[in-house]
Amino acid sequence: MRSNYGSFRMVIGLLVAGSFMGAACTGDSDKTVKSKLRVILKGDLKEITHSINSAGLLDEPHYRIIEYKRFSEGKYTAKAVVDFYFFRTINKKIRRKYRYYRPLGMWDRYYNEYQTIIDSTLSK
Repeated sequence: MRSNYGSFRMVIGLLVAGSFMGAACTGDSDKTVKSKLRVILKGDLKEITHSINSAGLLDEPHYRIIEYKRFSEGKYTAKAVVDFYFFRTINKKIRRKYRYYRPLGMWDRYYNEYQTIIDSTLSK
């Protein structure tokens, strides 16, 4: 009976150790990664609208996350595609792409492009 108890403890110990190792390998939680993304997006929106005359801005400039994915392997463990809407009379938006660099625990912007808004109701 004692040897079974010892084996049971060893299995439980391995499971606990494995879960800690798994958590360490995957990096930040999804909640943390998304929270860091929101901070970057708010800063980017402020940067984009800072130099534009307020008469040319929407009443409420905003962004929309178009795509968000997590990856289990590699140095980049998340990706986000975001559209920024801010012009009042010009049918343009900025599309930016971001990737989460796991080793440093930070988002990296790697794509930035103005695009024409085909449906003007999307910017409102």
